[in-house]
Amino acid sequence: MPRLYLMRHADAGAAPEGGMDSDRRLTAEGGEAAARMGTWLAERLDAEARALDHVVFSGVARTQDTLNRLTPALEPMPEARADRRIYDATTGGLLAVLAGVPEGTQTALLIGHNPGLEGLLAGLTDQPLRAYPTAGIAELELDSDWGALGPGSAQLTAFAAPHLLG
Repeated sequence: MPRLYLMRHADAGAAPEGGMDSDRRLTAEGGEAAARMGTWLAERLDAEARALDHVVFSGVARTQDTLNRLTPALEPMPEARADRRIYDATTGGLLAVLAGVPEGTQTALLIGHNPGLEGLLAGLTDQPLRAYPTAGIAELELDSDWGALGPGSAQLTAFAAPHLLG
């Protein structure tokens, strides 16, 4: 069955003076947290004898920074694709992004933002989280193909965040 990892970007600071929200960069702690989560994700993938086939992120500075901090632990990484629809996306918008995952993809990673990720996770699993912390990663096993995702079409198999790793 296909596997989907949903990651909220790591902790970001304020926008630079005169900058926009999309210009926010990771804090030092956020960078460390993202690297830690990269190690966790690599261990999960290794345990399942899986590799990432597809990576998509919102393209704003903090998701690009998060991806850059994950990458060393996840070599080899597939080409990552920026998709601005992820930024400020609703559940429906995120489902549209996932419908574009290439056919045959077995393992995908989406790096995005709240409240969109929280809504998507709740919709796919019928199992809402009380909170989706920065750098948190949900691991979902899918019951359907990427284009047929909808309510209740996935099971939450793991959830990790830096503060839960000890």
